[in-house]
Amino acid sequence: MPGTASKARQLFGLAGAGRFIWNHFLAKHQAAYQLHKENPEHHAKPSISFLSLGKEFTQLRNSGDFPWLQGYSFTIVRAALQSLSLAFQGFFRGKGHPRFKARGRDQPRFTIPDKGKIKGDRLSIPGVGLLRLRRHSGNPYPEGRPVKAAVVHECGKWYATVCYKVDLPPSAEPERVAAMDCNCRQVAVVYSDGTSEIRRQPDTTLLQIKLKRRQRKPGRQQKGSNRRQRTRTRLRKLHRRIRNMANTWRHRLTRHVADKARLLVLEKLNTQAMTRSAQGTVASPGRNVQQKAGLNRSILATGWGEIEQMLGYKTRVVYVNGAYTSRRCSGCGQVDKASRPESVHFPLHKLRLPGQCRPERSTEHLGLRGWGHCTGRGVLVGDLYDP
Repeated sequence: MPGTASKARQLFGLAGAGRFIWNHFLAKHQAAYQLHKENPEHHAKPSISFLSLGKEFTQLRNSGDFPWLQGYSFTIVRAALQSLSLAFQGFFRGKGHPRFKARGRDQPRFTIPDKGKIKGDRLSIPGVGLLRLRRHSGNPYPEGRPVKAAVVHECGKWYATVCYKVDLPPSAEPERVAAMDCNCRQVAVVYSDGTSEIRRQPDTTLLQIKLKRRQRKPGRQQKGSNRRQRTRTRLRKLHRRIRNMANTWRHRLTRHVADKARLLVLEKLNTQAMTRSAQGTVASPGRNVQQKAGLNRSILATGWGEIEQMLGYKTRVVYVNGAYTSRRCSGCGQVDKASRPESVHFPLHKLRLPGQCRPERSTEHLGLRGWGHCTGRGVLVGDLYDP
């Protein structure tokens, strides 16, 4: 999103106003909650809803204590309180507590909740004006209506993510069902018509090697120097490139699967528990800590949770219990631990005799074989696991 130096200063001012409001109300909430803990009878518990925070922001803006707030868009600055309210809700669900934002640590960003408009190739930002959007492939939704936009400053440039409201076309195959198994660096998909595919994540080995080499460079440079700052900027660009490659792969994967099947079956996995460290304690130290750490990095780099989240708004998802999916026979449903050797590509047990299963060599993939029975099983139990 290119622009002039004057426009950039206005964008930084909007981001700074939102950061100030976030820190102000976070500190106010912490002080009010401390008073409530000390004397709950005389001090009520502070509210974290966006409605109550918005009313307090209106009073603060009109009080005259901070007259410079009048120079920025009311809706954009107030949108920071909606993010703060969502952060508190996530904290009560078990996530981390909202922390204060710093200018040198956190990226300048703000959200245009409702009054952002697009005129041709220009984005209208209240209080700033029109800024040209540089899109490499044009407008992806020319018939859609922009409803929201998020603006962020990253690696020396401003980027805008626009959310459109579009009408989805009717599905050509509404009865088609798919089952997906997320592995490390790859995803296996089985469809109800018998077809299957494996989608692998782009290889970033060379970029990871370059990243490790450049991460050692700031340690040899003086803190606060311009060279160290340039090195940190190059590191941020390299991190952004790796992150964008992974996000592009996830979006294309989920879009491809959603276009081919309108019902998807997934395992109900606890990724947070699966990626927990195996270090243990001093009394009972863990085993194979480095190997487990490498597995955790691979799982997190694949992005199981992000794939699940993207599929949630692109198609209908139902969940099944993931226990014994790799040991269950896709024909008769019998569970046998011998059906799950150690290798990823391995002989599988497919020949079924009357009343039992017998091993026979095959070249079927682990993920495809394990999900052969889940396609039909997910449809049967979909109403029980549908979120």
